[in-house]
Amino acid sequence: TASISEEGEIFYVILQLPTNAPTPDQVHRGVDDKNVTVSKLAHAASGSIKVGGANTLVAGYVFNLQLSVLYGVFAVAIDKSGNRQLEVSFTNFTTSSEAPPSAATDASPQWLLVTAALLALGAALLSHSQ
Repeated sequence: TASISEEGEIFYVILQLPTNAPTPDQVHRGVDDKNVTVSKLAHAASGSIKVGGANTLVAGYVFNLQLSVLYGVFAVAIDKSGNRQLEVSFTNFTTSSEAPPSAATDASPQWLLVTAALLALGAALLSHSQ
């Protein structure tokens, strides 16, 4: 779940910690700090979440994470006018030690932690781009 202060899109990469933070451009492109496409990395994730308006919560799913691992969520937001956040927002979380259900749902332990991490970023996104 994520939220921003206006219509736009939140781009994120989720990487195992410790790692160097990617730049806003790298997060937007879905690559790590070495310009490696995150979708090609084992146990990492990237993507985007479209947000239809101010204070609108949206949800998505994240797969490919290991159990009991510390991850960092690096995110940037772009509003509908194309203004991109100038700094990467960051939060971290540790995945559950329990395997998620065979079909991922909103109740999946990994998803709940990622949801909380993205929601924590939501209030800060775009505040730096103005």
